[in-house]
Formats: sequence, structure tokens, C-alpha cells
Amino acid sequence: MTMKTEMMPTVELVRRLIAEQFPQYAGLPIVEVAQQGHDNRTYRLGDDMLIRMPSAAEYALKVPIEQTVLPQLADYLSIPIPVPIKMGEASEEYPYPFSIYKWLAGKSINRLILTTQETEQLVL
Repeated sequence: MTMKTEMMPTVELVRRLIAEQFPQYAGLPIVEVAQQGHDNRTYRLGDDMLIRMPSAAEYALKVPIEQTVLPQLADYLSIPIPVPIKMGEASEEYPYPFSIYKWLAGKSINRLILTTQETEQLVL
């Protein structure tokens, strides 16, 4: 069994990566989002953006796909979805590509508790 190494980037590391790769955003506040997911660590960037940092190599493989697919998919959906606006590159300090997205206010669905009947209705 192979143990995967998970990255837990600090706000300081994220700030350095943003300053190096996206100097236009260097002066914006960066705050860790309270409710974190498993695949990515999320940070608020200013008032209207977020940074998603993959926590492991297998999750980093999705970054270029999301960069390509999500903007195209957004045009076909009746609800807003996060759309990436920049892609950061791997570096010596952080080995994975990462994304900057427009911020969408809302609640994380991974905290939603549904009955079996409600779940089945969503699938239909």
C-alpha cells in the first residue's frame, strides 16, 4: 500500500506563490477558507477570488482539465459554477499547479445532509 503525501500549504507560502507568479494580486489579502475540502486547500484572495491548491499529486492532475472544461461548461448550465481565471505553476516550494477562480458565495454541498429520498430526487 502506497502512502500519499498531502500538502498543507500555509497562508505564507500561498502569499509567496501569488507574489511571484501573479504580482498584480500581491497586495490583496489572502485568508484560509474555514470549511476545507479534501482534494484542495482553499484560500480567499481579495474580495472576489479564491485560490485552490491541490493537496496531493493525483488531485493536481485535475487542474489543467478544470482550466479547460469549466469555462466551456459554464455556458451550458442554468446555475453559476466556479470559473478559473488563472493557473499557477508548480515551483520548488509547491510541486503542483494551482488555480485562481472567481469567488462564488454559497454553501459547500459536501456539508449537505439529505435523506435517501431527497438524494434520489436529485439524481432524477
